[in-house]
Amino acid sequence: MRLNKKHRSLTHFLVLLARIEDALLIITMLALLILASAQVLLRNVFDVGVPWISPLSNVLVLWLAFLASGIATRERNHLAIDLRHYFPIYLQRISGGLVDIVAGAVCGFVAWHSVELIRYEFEDGLLAFASVPMWLTEMIIPLGFALMAIRFAMSAVQHCFSQPNSEERT
Repeated sequence: MRLNKKHRSLTHFLVLLARIEDALLIITMLALLILASAQVLLRNVFDVGVPWISPLSNVLVLWLAFLASGIATRERNHLAIDLRHYFPIYLQRISGGLVDIVAGAVCGFVAWHSVELIRYEFEDGLLAFASVPMWLTEMIIPLGFALMAIRFAMSAVQHCFSQPNSEERT
């Protein structure tokens, strides 16, 4: 009974996280679209531009890429070279788990080291645009890779400990 309550809490948390990710992706995409359109309109019609729109657009593209990759990982629609269908059915689940472990480890490694990048940027005190610090605009890098690492780890557990289907039992 206790496990069931924890499972429901985890499921609720994952659904909430997915909604937040989806909302952030939509907001980021709309902001990018509005800012780019405004910049084009200002330059072509009024012959004036806003200097911080271009660097902000670059930051939004970075955030958009990491938000989209997190969602792709969540939906299992990320870039993958899948050779598992060449394996016997009973090995497909195990190889899927191993691939997820390796992918999660790589994402975790990159997340860990990108925290160092953020620390260096914080110490340097560089500004991305206006008075926004560079480290703040790059926070999506460790967060995005960490979230992908967690999702790959969860998928590996699911691959390794899920019940075999009828085809795998034969």
